[in-house]
Amino acid sequence: PQNANYTLTATLDPATHTITGRGQIRLRNITSRPAAELQFHLYWNAWRDDRSTFIRESRLGRASMAGRPAEDRGRIDLTALSLGGADLLGQSRFIAPDDGNPDDRTVLSVPVPAPVAPGAEITIDVAWTAVVPRTYSRTGRIGSYYFVAQWFPKLGVLEESGWNCHQFHVNTEFFSDFGVYDVTLNVPQGWTVGATGAST
Repeated sequence: PQNANYTLTATLDPATHTITGRGQIRLRNITSRPAAELQFHLYWNAWRDDRSTFIRESRLGRASMAGRPAEDRGRIDLTALSLGGADLLGQSRFIAPDDGNPDDRTVLSVPVPAPVAPGAEITIDVAWTAVVPRTYSRTGRIGSYYFVAQWFPKLGVLEESGWNCHQFHVNTEFFSDFGVYDVTLNVPQGWTVGATGAST
């Protein structure tokens, strides 16, 4: 079922290496249990400093981003998050369900004003700014070439047992729900955008 659907508009500013976006996420609870919170992946926070779980793990093997200067790093900052006009951002908190790392900011827990009942659908309004890092781990920028993946606040997967929303690790892949993505990308005039799906 297509139970996590995104309508997003984002603008790339190459002068500041930022993507500024906003939009709506529609979630349908397909489990038999009410959901009292939402959980979001904020993957790019793995590169904002040397304390994230991703950077700690990267020191054990392949080339690490540890020690990179601030201008080469990436991050994603939510600037607004609301449900039915009610602010959710003020009650949100970062969690580390896998390793308890208090400095990891790749999973955000957000309580909702009223539990989302089984079969119910909600629409979440969201806005964010993401800083594109110098190329690292399948994401980044080199000159006027930008390769971006996992660049927006992404819901975890609500399963019967609860949220499946793991921290960003060096040796794991991404997992998300089926959904429809209606995305508008604004880039400098003359730039070519390569993306999956149908374009208009």
